[in-house]
Formats: sequence, C-alpha cells, structure tokens
Amino acid sequence: MKRKTAWSLLLMLFFGVGGTTPTQSQETRASDQSVAKEQPAASTEPEPGLTLASAARVYLNAALGTTIAEGFGRYSSHPSGRGAPSAQRAHAELQKAIAQWGRFTVVGDPGQADLILVIVEGNRNAGVREGVLTERLVVSRGGSEETAPLWQSKSHDGGVRDYRPVAKTVEEFRTAVEEYEKNIPRELVAEARAKRRAETASGGCGAAPADPLDCLARGNTVLYLAEDREENRGAVKLSEAVLGKSLLDVGKYISTTDFSNYVVAIQKLLHQQFTVAQRQPGKDIALQGTFQPDGKADFKLASRPLVEEEEMQSFYNGLLQVPRPAVREGPVEFRAVFQLWGGSEESQAMH
Repeated sequence: MKRKTAWSLLLMLFFGVGGTTPTQSQETRASDQSVAKEQPAASTEPEPGLTLASAARVYLNAALGTTIAEGFGRYSSHPSGRGAPSAQRAHAELQKAIAQWGRFTVVGDPGQADLILVIVEGNRNAGVREGVLTERLVVSRGGSEETAPLWQSKSHDGGVRDYRPVAKTVEEFRTAVEEYEKNIPRELVAEARAKRRAETASGGCGAAPADPLDCLARGNTVLYLAEDREENRGAVKLSEAVLGKSLLDVGKYISTTDFSNYVVAIQKLLHQQFTVAQRQPGKDIALQGTFQPDGKADFKLASRPLVEEEEMQSFYNGLLQVPRPAVREGPVEFRAVFQLWGGSEESQAMH
C-alpha cells in the first residue's frame, strides 16, 4: 500500500493554489526551449535522491515544448481542438495530480520551494492521429536561480481518452521518489529536512551569511514561542510561525506580539478540535495566509498526511472567528505550522 505521508493541499472556498499561471506567449516558448528538448530521464547530480526524498514544498510551472502546425477539426492541433497544446491547462492538470498525490505542499514562490516542477507540453503527429499531446515532467532544485534538472520523466503521449497525460508523468515521479525513500536511511532524510528548515528560518541566508544585516533585511521574521507553554501540552504543538517581513522593519507593518497571540489562539482552536479526539497517526497542519490593513485575510490550509475534509472544514470555520492582528501597512503574508500527535515525521517513523 502506498504511504500517505505527505502534504495534501486543501483549498478552502475561493482561495487559489500557489504557483504562477503560465502563458503561451512566444517569449515563454523561447525561454523554455532548454527545458523542452526531448531527452531521457536523467540526473545531473551524483545523489539527487536525498534532495527528492526530503523535499516537502514544491513550486509548479508549465511550458510549451515541441509543437506542430495548426490543423483542423475537433481532435486536431487547431487552437479549438483538444490536440492543441496549452501551458495553462497543463499547469491545472499538474496542480490536480500533485494534490491527489498528497506528497507536497505547493508554494507560490520558487525561492521558498524545495523543488520546482515544470510540466512541458507539446504535440506531434502519430500515424493517422494529428495533434497527439505529449507531456514531460522536469524537476529541479528550488530557488530563485535556474539550475540543471535533478530528474526528468519520459515523454508520455496522450491517448484517445487520456489525451493530456500529465498524471502519468507525476506517477512516474512518484515511483522514483518512493523508491528513494525506501533506500535512503531515514536519519539522512530527517537531517536534510532539518537543515532545510534552518535555512528557511534564516531567510535562506545560511548559517553564516557574509553580511548578517543584509540577510536580516531580506529574510522573514521567525517567531519563537516558549516550548513549555500550556498550549504545547497536549495533542497540538506549534512547529513554526513566520511573518513575511524582515526582522529589521516588521514592526512598521504588524505587531509581533499581536501575531503571537493570534497563533496561540489558533493553537487553542486546534486543541478544542483534536485533543478530545482519539489519538491518530502524526499529522501536520499548515496555515498560510495574507493579512490586509482593512482587517480582511486570505487563508490556505494544507495537511500532511491528509486530514479528513470534514475536520479541516470545521477548523476553517473556527479560524474565521478568531480575531486577527491589526495591520499598519500591508499586505502581510504569514505561515504557521502545527504538529498533531507528534507530527508527520513521527508518523513516517511508525511505518
């Protein structure tokens, strides 16, 4: 049985999924020609397995690969036909496949991602069939700078029914990741994840940045609440609380004390819902959102492994009633992660 030990993105109400929405412009086609070239699955790193097995957050994108001239008819490569490549539709299918897998959290900033996943969609003629869609998944290390691929899928052709086979590329990637997870010692995976969390907490500047003040100016503000708090004595523990503003000027946007009180209130809400429940395998629940100066806020919820939809909806409904911190200037992005019954890593250790 495949393990469900990963993040599953649960979008609540009208809030969208992270990642950019691709376009089909000539500029996009030109910029992604290096990605779009057909080549076998390969790695340019000696040990990509540890990076893939320890990854938790992904950024999703799409690009157009090799295409043929427009044809005619419903099933052709004509723009109105279903054989016409569309980076936008391929991106949507990639989002759907990753959410159904439940392995990763999708983020909207490649600099905050462990991995960048690009689905490359093209089309070709195959015998009497005109405009057969082709899909290939390219996986590289997260970050703001372009890097060589860590892993690539084979090129998959669409069929009569499954004419946009994005899910097949994700399934191939899933098989590779799960194989790495089986063969790499858990201690190494845990160490890699801990190192990545430390880099995230420092704003990605590393343990010893050359210019600490410059690092603080560019990084996020990580709040540290006391471990021995009453709220941490039970099924729910706070894993991290982060404001998307630098430590040097966060005060002009929002009070860190008010935000800390907000996080504690959310933790109490989770206690009310889960402490009384029968103990379950360890899980993580992540809340990502944006505060606005007018008091409004956008929220996204995610869980790893998958939390029942009814439970997440109940938590979301309660979350809407929690008083939010005042924002002096905005918007202000934030993230808070909570562990239930020891968190997902404890759940993995039990398998």
